[in-house]
Amino acid sequence: MSDWGGEWEERYKIKKTICPTGNAWLDDGWAGGVNKEQLILVGAKTGTGKTHFGVQLAIAASRAKKKVFYFALEASAFEIERRRLYSELHKIVKEELPGVPMPRFRQWLHQDFDERWKKIEDYATKRIEKDCSSLKVKYRHAAYSPEEFERDTHDIISESPDLIILDH
Repeated sequence: MSDWGGEWEERYKIKKTICPTGNAWLDDGWAGGVNKEQLILVGAKTGTGKTHFGVQLAIAASRAKKKVFYFALEASAFEIERRRLYSELHKIVKEELPGVPMPRFRQWLHQDFDERWKKIEDYATKRIEKDCSSLKVKYRHAAYSPEEFERDTHDIISESPDLIILDH
């Protein structure tokens, strides 16, 4: 007879290491999200949403109280934070302000909208500070030497992260 107790314990251990993606379809297909022991590679043409997916994954995992490190190797300063804020604004409008038109990312980024959005943005920022405190972003704009990457990786691994996103 099988040791079903051991199998149950194994499933419970795996469950604790899962980082949700924030995408119900992927979470269902991946048995709850990304397992800490997995390596997932996302590749596609420029402008197809790879960074957006990475930010959504980072937000969902951080909200689940997972330690997340995001290496933004080609992003402009604050790009990940801006995308995270825009994502939170979108969520607030969808859930709490139905009927209010959501500006496109470009419009929001360049402040091409009504000043009343400032209150919503302040509210979104407070939610992010509360929900996403376990997300750390490291920007790199110059060439990344193998030695620098090794040093940064060692520093991050010493903090026992649940998820590392390398966006290049």
